Amino acid sequence: MKVLSFTLPGLGRKSANGQSQTITTDQLIRALQGAFSSKSGQHVTYLKALQVATVIACVRSISEGLASCPLRLYRRKDRTLSEAKDHPAYDLTATQPNDLQTAFEWREGMVAMAALSGRGISEITRGVGGYPLELLPYLPSQLIPKQTGFSIEYPVRLADGTSRNIQPKNALPLWGPGFGAPIGADIVWLARETIGLQLANEELQAVQAASGLRQSGFFTIKSGIPTQADQKQEWLKTLSEKFGGTQQAGKNIIVEGDIDWKSMVGQTNVEAQILETRRFLIEDTCRAFRVFPQMVGAGNKEPTNASAEQFFTHDVVQTKLPWAKRFEDRLNLSLLSLEERKAGYFFKHNLQGLLRGDSAGRAALYKAMRECTALSPNEIREFEEMEEITSTEFTTPFDDPRMPLNTNPLPKGTSNADQPKT
Repeated sequence: MKVLSFTLPGLGRKSANGQSQTITTDQLIRALQGAFSSKSGQHVTYLKALQVATVIACVRSISEGLASCPLRLYRRKDRTLSEAKDHPAYDLTATQPNDLQTAFEWREGMVAMAALSGRGISEITRGVGGYPLELLPYLPSQLIPKQTGFSIEYPVRLADGTSRNIQPKNALPLWGPGFGAPIGADIVWLARETIGLQLANEELQAVQAASGLRQSGFFTIKSGIPTQADQKQEWLKTLSEKFGGTQQAGKNIIVEGDIDWKSMVGQTNVEAQILETRRFLIEDTCRAFRVFPQMVGAGNKEPTNASAEQFFTHDVVQTKLPWAKRFEDRLNLSLLSLEERKAGYFFKHNLQGLLRGDSAGRAALYKAMRECTALSPNEIREFEEMEEITSTEFTTPFDDPRMPLNTNPLPKGTSNADQPKT
């Protein structure tokens, strides 16, 4: 194995005296491919991490949940707030960022990549005047940013093997938790021990299942088979083919000669607490991604209706809201100029979109907002994608938030003084 000596960029892999570490070519290839060694002996990559059910469930909970919420470009002028539909960036984030993806798919992918590797990066194609025309995402393996001081470079490897640098002004990075650093931390690397242990447990149980759940052991042979080493190996191979595996489970074995079998049982699965370990690793993985276990179908107890509602509320506040804020801030900095931000343009998620499947929750919210005159009937109808009421029959229009929900509008030409007193 050829040995190379150098310092891996961005990983801080130096010895105590500041000298570069010596690593093998195999370690270099794994580092460049995003593979991280773990104490369990498993090499954790992004693809292998996604093959762990808990990891993909956490990533889907974050990315799909946030992508399902409406993301709009607004403009606040004086005391008026309206959607900036005439701005070129509006359609990119609301409908179609590029020729191959919808806005939902692009946002889902950006958040998923950032949740896994700490970075979801797209290239901004700009037109006349610097306005954004297209958003092109890159996989974490294609683009590994390099930080030099307080500047960041974005070298990208293309499908044809060539590479080039994306200008910082044309990069739209979504960083994961950075813990004070300008670049997001790699969550798969930070949680490699937990993920590697899950991979090792799944591999152990898969091997046991493939062997028909038979324990390993050894033969004590006194007579009955040839004594040559190659003949012994052939005998064992024939025995394994006839009686090994799940398809042969339960079949009887007939062996000629004076042969004894002894099991090499160390611990049973019950003694090794395999199920308890897997439950703990599920919760530990959820901690790494800051996702409540109930959001991935885990949890030791069956939740009540009241506790389930609190789980969803905490998920929005503790998980979805920080990611929404990260995304909004990056969109504001990358797609809007300083003059546009000063003019009142900004991106904003509507996290009420998470209530789309809860009609009772939406009705209660609209009722409370209507009674405190925060919303008008037409604004509520707009949220529900219903047509606006434009009737001129009543004195109080339906876009006036001051009319209480339990009060009938007065016909034109009348007032409260004209109403009968009770």
